[in-house]
Amino acid sequence: MKYSECSASCLFAALLGVQGWAQSDPPGGALYQIWQEKQAYFDVLRTEMPDSVFFHEGGEYAEFQKWFRYWQARSPQGEPGLYDQMMKSYCEQKFHSGGSFKSNTDPWLEIGPKRISNNMFGIGPVRHIAISQDDTDHMLCTSNSGGLFHTADANASCTWHNAGTDLGLPHSGCNWADFYPGSTNKWYTTSTYGRISYVGGLYRTGNSGADWVRIADHTDLEGPATEVYQFLFDRKLNVQSDHRLFLLTSKGLYVTDDPEVADPQWTEITITVPTSVTSYSSDPVDPNVLVYDMEYLASSTPTSTLCASMRFTILDGPQTKICRFMLSTDDGSTWAEIPNQPAIDPAVEWATVETSAALPTAFHCMVEKGSNSWVKLYDTSTQNWSTLASGFNPDFGAGHTFGVDQFNANSFIVGDGLDVNWYLNGAEVPFIYPAPQYSPLTVAPLNRQFTKSSTGHDDVEDIVGDPAQPGVFWAANHGGVSRINTNVSPRTWEYKCEGLGVAEVWSMSTSQNKPDYIALGLYHACHMITRTPYAPSWDPDWSYLYQYGDGTLAIVDHKDPNVVYHATQG
Repeated sequence: MKYSECSASCLFAALLGVQGWAQSDPPGGALYQIWQEKQAYFDVLRTEMPDSVFFHEGGEYAEFQKWFRYWQARSPQGEPGLYDQMMKSYCEQKFHSGGSFKSNTDPWLEIGPKRISNNMFGIGPVRHIAISQDDTDHMLCTSNSGGLFHTADANASCTWHNAGTDLGLPHSGCNWADFYPGSTNKWYTTSTYGRISYVGGLYRTGNSGADWVRIADHTDLEGPATEVYQFLFDRKLNVQSDHRLFLLTSKGLYVTDDPEVADPQWTEITITVPTSVTSYSSDPVDPNVLVYDMEYLASSTPTSTLCASMRFTILDGPQTKICRFMLSTDDGSTWAEIPNQPAIDPAVEWATVETSAALPTAFHCMVEKGSNSWVKLYDTSTQNWSTLASGFNPDFGAGHTFGVDQFNANSFIVGDGLDVNWYLNGAEVPFIYPAPQYSPLTVAPLNRQFTKSSTGHDDVEDIVGDPAQPGVFWAANHGGVSRINTNVSPRTWEYKCEGLGVAEVWSMSTSQNKPDYIALGLYHACHMITRTPYAPSWDPDWSYLYQYGDGTLAIVDHKDPNVVYHATQG
């Protein structure tokens, strides 16, 4: 197999009619108003960090540019709300009585990639992992395109199965999921494309994905522009013999005490702006508090204490964002700023919270601010803060590339660049990457994908400490799911990707004379090809094309099917 490569820049011509906005007024509409506000914010942010950090993939600026390009293509008049209306109308027209949102009834057959074969290094991006607290063989994972997946044998073969969101939800992609406490077949998931829109929201199933019911939508959460980040169950039974459920959004914190009833009632919790924020600036503060992450103390006995990371927006020129850790001791009904925490730092991009059963009185708190990110421990019994790690730079996961060992509170993994660092007892434990391997036919290493990754694939989105096995962590990365074992030296990883149909296909090409030769450009992953001969119930194996970088374009030569041209993001 021969292949050719070229940079993505040589494959794109200049777009006609695109001019700098500095020469004329920008287009109108809500989208471009957001762009102007964010541009003012980024103008300030860029003065506070080097260009290498500001422009880095996974950083706040890069993520906003992806978001803007996504909506620019869908909002020709600058109004994302029009796209919301279009999607609403489409789903209302296409919904079938059988509970499917397929656009037609053709017998489509999935051909992958959905398993590791040949020289593959992963399949596609996974965003979040949830492990059942009642049976750790059961796990859920989410993806932006493929949706929700479930496994009932995580500690054995770990074979994943589609959880039914691809057909049962209007928008198949999911960003968060968890099990209803005490059950392994009741699953909850959030499905949005940033905005909740008219078709997204919080969904649940009581029969392992056979059918899905939406239990929170735009009417519950202040409109279609609200963004939903995650949710959290209180594992204690309440007076309704149900479990309190929190929903964390860009418009505040919502709660229901009866998530299992047909139509749960949602209430927004009042959050008072802390004194540190009002003292920082005389400008008003946006009443919409962004609630991003939250955890209960990991106590073996019932607890009412939670910690949450919240973002307050000062309505000044650059729309200054202030992240603070907040504490509740009454199951989330009231909140106050955690005492003695570090001073306000507008450079903080994200803040997240983790806990460990090994230290049931403490919260592990991480802030992401480029190469100056840190992890500190807050002990609720002493109200003291202690530094556990600093100086790392998590490019991916928006703060969720952070997990703590449930049997050792001094052992945790955080994101750093494209990979992760493991810290033990206050010190980083280095990972020895394999030496590059070359072939006379290549310039880049044949094993480039492994020379920068200690989890099986770079770009890590989520880390979870195994609740039943000391020293074991699970990673969601842009190749799928991996299991990390820190009990051996050096630490090891293994793929746990069987059945994950999560590839984000940006480009596909077939040979005109050999149609079972198919090349794919997989965004966030790589390029792949199959040459498995076609057969009934075709389920081909795939192979990796030796060119590191996110796949953006793949073209099989129209004359010679053994020649593939492809371009990468990098």
